[in-house]
Amino acid sequence: MKLCTAKYEIYMQRLFYRLGVSIGTHPWRYIFGVLLFTFVCAIGLVRFHQISNARQTFTASDSASHKEGNMMKEFLGQNGTLHMIEMMIKAADNGNLLREAHLHQFIDLTKEIRNITVEDENGKKHKYDDDLCHPYCAKNDALFLFLDLYDSNHTNTRSDGALELSYPTMELLDRRVFLAASIYGPSFVNGTNIIDGFTTAILRFYMTYSDPKLLIKWEDKLVELLYDSHKYPLLTAGAGSDNLVAKEVKAIGTKTAPLLGMSLGLLMVFLFFCSFRYKMRESKPFEAMLGGCIPILASIATIGLVSATGLAFQSIIVSTLFLILAIGIDDVFLMLSEWHRSEKSLPIPERAGEMAKIAFCSMTVTSVWRFISIAVEKWWFRMSVIGILIGYWALGIYGIENFKTDLSIQKMGDPDSRIVVFKTEYDHVIRAMQTVAILVRKPGDLRNPRHLRKVKDMVTVYETADYSYGPDSTFCWLQPYLDHLAFFEAEDDIELPPFTYRDLPVFLASNSIYNSTLHINESACLQDKPECLTAFMFTTGFSGKADYYEMYPLIESWRAIASRFPELEIYTYTERHNFADQSNDMQSIIWQTAMSEVICMGLSFIIFVPDPVSISAAMFSLLSVNMGVLGFLSLWDVGMDPVSMASLLMSIGFSVDISAHITYHYYEVKASTVILVTVFGLIHGLIILPVFLSIFTQIYKLIFKKGSTSSNGSIGKGSTNSSSGSNISIGQPAAITSNNNNNNNDSHKY
Repeated sequence: MKLCTAKYEIYMQRLFYRLGVSIGTHPWRYIFGVLLFTFVCAIGLVRFHQISNARQTFTASDSASHKEGNMMKEFLGQNGTLHMIEMMIKAADNGNLLREAHLHQFIDLTKEIRNITVEDENGKKHKYDDDLCHPYCAKNDALFLFLDLYDSNHTNTRSDGALELSYPTMELLDRRVFLAASIYGPSFVNGTNIIDGFTTAILRFYMTYSDPKLLIKWEDKLVELLYDSHKYPLLTAGAGSDNLVAKEVKAIGTKTAPLLGMSLGLLMVFLFFCSFRYKMRESKPFEAMLGGCIPILASIATIGLVSATGLAFQSIIVSTLFLILAIGIDDVFLMLSEWHRSEKSLPIPERAGEMAKIAFCSMTVTSVWRFISIAVEKWWFRMSVIGILIGYWALGIYGIENFKTDLSIQKMGDPDSRIVVFKTEYDHVIRAMQTVAILVRKPGDLRNPRHLRKVKDMVTVYETADYSYGPDSTFCWLQPYLDHLAFFEAEDDIELPPFTYRDLPVFLASNSIYNSTLHINESACLQDKPECLTAFMFTTGFSGKADYYEMYPLIESWRAIASRFPELEIYTYTERHNFADQSNDMQSIIWQTAMSEVICMGLSFIIFVPDPVSISAAMFSLLSVNMGVLGFLSLWDVGMDPVSMASLLMSIGFSVDISAHITYHYYEVKASTVILVTVFGLIHGLIILPVFLSIFTQIYKLIFKKGSTSSNGSIGKGSTNSSSGSNISIGQPAAITSNNNNNNNDSHKY
């Protein structure tokens, strides 16, 4: 029994036949039409522009991290600009940075960085500490102070014992200075918390100047100093920022583009030589070369149309052009092959030779098919296959449950590039200590004791959450301000000093390190109104997590805490929020894409192979292959990044173009993907699909109480109905079926 869609197959055959006749009758009309369409699309290139910012473009625009990032940027940004650069410094021999010679070079390097000068368009000179960083110039002061104190006092204590350079906090002038966010790999004196040395230092530069070009110019000078000056041979240093990552992402496309041209050239040469026939009049080298222009026109039209819509081009999308190239060249092969086969003027001996050429090649495959066609009738074979398949599914499901996604630049960029090397070391180092920023956009009336207690409880919850570093790592103005009030205004018999906004400007004047964490209205403060404090931010430390995929549960726990205090409108943010969100979203995107593929293939089967048994078996095999590929990639510890995701989808969805994918896939990820797709596809096509075709056919017979005499119901009989192009012959390949098919042998040549 066929599906009702079988008639559409006939309609489509007629449609394509008429299209072919029309093209053959009026070829120049179609050539001119294609060129005109390409030219019109190419006009859109005038709007061509690129955005390579991975933080913006790799994360869904409606994701929670985008909103959190925008809120944080709105709070921190000055003049609408906020540019952050992270810098990591280590000893060249990976040893202690507090050795005298290393320490002096370290101090000299930090001083030179702060003295980097850039000129704007008007010739005015700017330094970091002058006007490029306000109000975040003191961000690294704790580290600078520690270095100066250690340099002047190698014993770690003053003669009176009043000063100790301890870790993770250092007491200085009745203030606690948190060091763990700046120094990593510490060593201590005789089991105490007194620092004896450390291996790595991390500095963070927050830049807020209104002209982003000037900030990029300053960053370029910093990169040149760290990597190219060779002025500090005892140290190794690196820098990272969104701009440097964007440059590397852009470089991916720039480095890949020549490979695209090289691939096209090689395929054109291959296509040219493959177009020759024994009889020169049957050769089509000119047509082959023109056909090779098809992917070029398609690429121009595609990029032009996308640019015309105003969408930005991303360098990593260059990978999709390999797919267009593969499909275009493959289509040329198909069209030239069918054109060659359409000639029927060959004599009988040569026709016999053509038959033998196809039949003898097919006989090798047929031997395997004959064994399978007999074996699938045996229950022992079916049960063996099902048993193996259950084990295969179990491994696939286990792998899928532990599937990892990774959006780090390490997965996309050149392993030897500066930013990739920096990010690899940086991610390893910061696992010991990072900070999360918590923004409170509606502080409320802190004069209310109950509300003040709620805010303090909120801070405590974040300080004691999973993987938190503890209260020592918290940088918040609230408790120091309460201590300030208690010192100046507290009265006896009062457990907590009354909260007032009046002293807040005075407190900030003497504690300028908190200025950048509060937004205040001084006139409202003087009137002791809640409008004095419009928003504030604090940070606290956490450790043990660094990879994006493992950060997501932690980020969700912070969001859950924020949801417990809705009246405060809390947002949490780290520089890893965006990528962690996308790492989580990418899993659902992979499943949505895989299911879309299955659905689209199902619709294609319904139209072109309108047989329910064949459709069921084919869809089942497709799902099984996808499950195996995804699961075994996970078992091989291959993380899914944007490039490998594109590789996976192209390999599964366009298996005929695997050769083109191999030329572009780099790293083991891509080889693993193609190997799994090829092996699992072969096993399913050769063994699994015939077994389930047999099982589904018998189930179908039991349900409907009648059999089918067509090839899809006669497994192993070697029969096929050549009058129906929708049937699938499992017994023997159509090239060696009965002589009744000789008059229609064109449809059976491969």
